[in-house]
Amino acid sequence: LVTCNSRLWNIALMAHGMDIDMISKVFINGCTPSKVDLLSIKRSFVSTFACDVSEVLDEEGGCHEHKSITIADSSIGFSVVLDAGVSINKSVVPPQTHVSSNLVNEDDGTPQQAHQHDADHACGGIRPRGDDDDDDNWRHQILHELQVTVYYVLNLVLLFASLMPSYEVWMNWCKPQTSLDATAVLMLCLIVQTCVWILTLRLLGLMTYGWQSLGASSSQHGHAIETELKTRNPRDATVTATPFPSSPDQDDLRRSRNAPWNVPLHSVYLGFSFAVQLWWILPLLWGTPMMKYAMITLGCDVRGRRLLYFGNRLYDFHLLTFADRTIVDESHVTGHYGVLQSMTLGRCYVSGVLHRNCFVMANSVVRDEQSGPNRVILGEEQT
Repeated sequence: LVTCNSRLWNIALMAHGMDIDMISKVFINGCTPSKVDLLSIKRSFVSTFACDVSEVLDEEGGCHEHKSITIADSSIGFSVVLDAGVSINKSVVPPQTHVSSNLVNEDDGTPQQAHQHDADHACGGIRPRGDDDDDDNWRHQILHELQVTVYYVLNLVLLFASLMPSYEVWMNWCKPQTSLDATAVLMLCLIVQTCVWILTLRLLGLMTYGWQSLGASSSQHGHAIETELKTRNPRDATVTATPFPSSPDQDDLRRSRNAPWNVPLHSVYLGFSFAVQLWWILPLLWGTPMMKYAMITLGCDVRGRRLLYFGNRLYDFHLLTFADRTIVDESHVTGHYGVLQSMTLGRCYVSGVLHRNCFVMANSVVRDEQSGPNRVILGEEQT
């Protein structure tokens, strides 16, 4: 889990029969051994996904035909579902999308449609790579993987070092003798471990984002949004639809202030944050007033006194602002989004009620009283 952002896993996928190159980036969570030999992924980014490689041929469901899935020069978002036999070429598929037919974007840049649960999202075209880009791309990937490997080694050392306080509490300070004592000491160790991981995340956030991770600019951003909402006439409000972005030029992205200063370090930070959020005890605080203070400690800007947070995971904590009387019900709120090799950071303002399985990404302002369920939000959304 900690090393899920490394392309070295592509070698393991090749060993299991997947047709994949070393340029592609695939999260191995959705790559089960029984299906990988029917997947072909070339020059693409694939987040956590689910796929069906068998198609029912008769009404009784007794006869199945296995069909391969092909992905080339494309970006597949989080929690995408792919039907058997689909082919995706030069397309961007937004998160939580069900792809049931081929998506082939021709060179003229005509966007393809990918149907989501409650809306249609346009898949922006990706500029095809020429032969002259191959050498530069390989050099960039090798340098990227070398940096990621070094960061992962240091990250694993930091992870094991962070376990030392809990070990000391158990072995040298408390030394439980009975099962009842062990239960109490175990809870104490979990609390200590969670506090250590929160401090570790703040330290890694400072290394990844610089002084912005301290949250001052996020507080100013949230205050500016709320000031605008108070001065705006609700009758003049309209719904603004923001298209899913195409892949920006890599050089422009590196020069942009919205890009991480070090993409490999940011990738390792996201992997560490993902793993830590599986093991700490903060899910026990979901739905309680204490969760608000835990989120503030992590770097989030929580405005007002009333916030009900029922999960899911949070990323880029210092970029997240939650308004007063906000309810988040099993939704993802993150301050970044990625398209192919590009990563974009941006602030995210959430208010109202986020119903289950909403996905709020960077540069988003959620102003609806009710959002979702099963909705992808990128850009400005208001009543």
